[in-house]
Amino acid sequence: MTPVAIAREGKTPPKIIDLGASVVSGLHTNRKQTGWVWLADSGGKPPVLCYAPHLGESCSAVKTPETEPANLLSIKPELVHWQNGGLTIEGLLYLPHTATSSAKIPLILDVHGGPHGAWEDRNDLFAAFMVGHGWAVLRPNPRGSSNYGTKFSAANKNDLGGGDYQDIMTGVDAVLAKYPLDPNRLALMGYSYGGEMAGFVEGKTDRFKAIISGAPVIDQFSEYGTEGGSWYDRWYYGKPWEHFEDAWRQSPLSGAARAKTPFMLLQGQSDHTDPWVRPRRCIARCARRGCRWNWSPTLARTMGRWAAASSAGRSPNRGTVLTPGSGLWSSSRRDLPLPNPEDIESNGMERAGWVAAAAR
Repeated sequence: MTPVAIAREGKTPPKIIDLGASVVSGLHTNRKQTGWVWLADSGGKPPVLCYAPHLGESCSAVKTPETEPANLLSIKPELVHWQNGGLTIEGLLYLPHTATSSAKIPLILDVHGGPHGAWEDRNDLFAAFMVGHGWAVLRPNPRGSSNYGTKFSAANKNDLGGGDYQDIMTGVDAVLAKYPLDPNRLALMGYSYGGEMAGFVEGKTDRFKAIISGAPVIDQFSEYGTEGGSWYDRWYYGKPWEHFEDAWRQSPLSGAARAKTPFMLLQGQSDHTDPWVRPRRCIARCARRGCRWNWSPTLARTMGRWAAASSAGRSPNRGTVLTPGSGLWSSSRRDLPLPNPEDIESNGMERAGWVAAAAR
């Protein structure tokens, strides 16, 4: 994020240091502070490893090995704002360069994890990939997101799937009203909390043509017993057996009977926090009211590489390996094709292709 200089004795106010990027990470110096390095990351251009003799001086780019193709598409997002429930909500909107008022563009709503996470103005290859396939992408930071202060972060307390859902949907309406987007070709995707929000959306509206939910919390009661630590759940709504109605209201499973939208579930077979068997309850509940459902073969090479890196130094459980048969999808659409694993180059390509098929 943006670095800030703070006086040791605290007699002067903090001072923001402009290092020429939306997001700054890895800021380091030596013992004598005779040189500084950092990674400068902004939407629309590749990250740059920077050097300066003194903190606050302009970046001198350090030559590094090429990590991306020279002709790789890079999209700078537009910062958008809207109002909901007395709060100002921000989001990042990625638009194709060909966007004109005469041609309506399909929109993917991409929800971040957390909830205490946030989208940032970084160079994002997956957003560029989706834009390159003709989609606009909206990434909202609803109440409960980080980077906006304590009050904003706590605004979703005991209200998961409530005000945050309204923040997101209000954002969809805001960009539809201002930009050349097609209200009849909307899709939604998200992972972790984003996957949980996808589950809430499935039971609350039929405005989307397709929804993808990755590693979601489907049932707060079950997740309380399998997660590594439950302090944040106790903060959000308390112990579920003492606050039954609150825990159930904030479980996407509570709205599964109202499901109408084609819905894909991506779940890691080694995910012990939200085991893959749990989302099957959502599918089963839908199937018992007549929905068509099936397994979706998923070759998640991109997510597999992420998981391998995670398991090497951190937690190995959140989607360690997504192997064939680890995804679920349900739909009342009988013409919707199941993804063919032989045609999949990465998890991102599969998701984009499946959404495109569902949103036709």
